[in-house]
Amino acid sequence: MVIAHIGDSRIYTISQSHITQVTTDHTYVAEMVKAGYLTAAQAKTHPSRNQLTRVLGCPPPIDVDGSLCSLAGVESVLLCSDGLTDMLSDEEIMHIINQDAPPQTRVQALIDAANHNGGVDNITAIIIDVKGETN
Repeated sequence: MVIAHIGDSRIYTISQSHITQVTTDHTYVAEMVKAGYLTAAQAKTHPSRNQLTRVLGCPPPIDVDGSLCSLAGVESVLLCSDGLTDMLSDEEIMHIINQDAPPQTRVQALIDAANHNGGVDNITAIIIDVKGETN
């Protein structure tokens, strides 16, 4: 999978037993965590956690992260906004995505669960089920 990424929307790969965040948030707090000034737990409640350091629409140059990601062993890919990930844990997301239901049903279940947990921001989610050979 080829990825180009700016901002704090995320891409995850999911198998039956594992969820992996593939992208890195482009936020002030994520940079503080990377530099060792905050823990991941502290970042979740930091008042500046949504302050973006990179966004589309700013004057050039824009620094875009690009990468390749193997889909070997991956069953689903999730693209989502922080409105989802701020409301649900990785384990809750993985549990819903691994349900035996069509992608549209699982997306609605993610949105419903995030809204049930507070839903304080816009919530966007796309699930891509990976089928066939991944060589």
